[in-house]
Amino acid sequence: MAQTTNATSARNAVVEVAPDGAAWVNISGVANSVSPGDGTRMTGEANTFDGDGTIVVAGKLEAQESNLKIIYTEDGVGYEVLRGYFNTANSTCYLRVAPNGATTGNYRHTSAKGVITKFPQFAELDASSGDVQAVEMTVKHPGWTKAVVP
Repeated sequence: MAQTTNATSARNAVVEVAPDGAAWVNISGVANSVSPGDGTRMTGEANTFDGDGTIVVAGKLEAQESNLKIIYTEDGVGYEVLRGYFNTANSTCYLRVAPNGATTGNYRHTSAKGVITKFPQFAELDASSGDVQAVEMTVKHPGWTKAVVP
């Protein structure tokens, strides 16, 4: 097989969040990284007196933990939006990511309804570092769906 010529980078990625799966907020300007989490399936197993092998069956898909790292700002964008989601009674958050941009025909991945399980009060501070301040949050959700950007 010949080497691909269709490889891309994340430079045009679009990252959006919503409290309800409808009112999407584009946070691409502060989003630094997105880790979608691993899709894993539960399994069950049992042994019987007859036979030499274990019986293995497929169960349900497990919840996924997606991590989102954003630049810490105090201008009402990104961090403040997500902190608002976290501070609600249910900490509900939906994620939507278009790895190659939100251009018609590209793929877009949308998480199911999730819960923000980790959200720092402010960025980790280090006086000996010149790094940009950033925070990383975790959203636990049932999984992702893939669709084409209309």
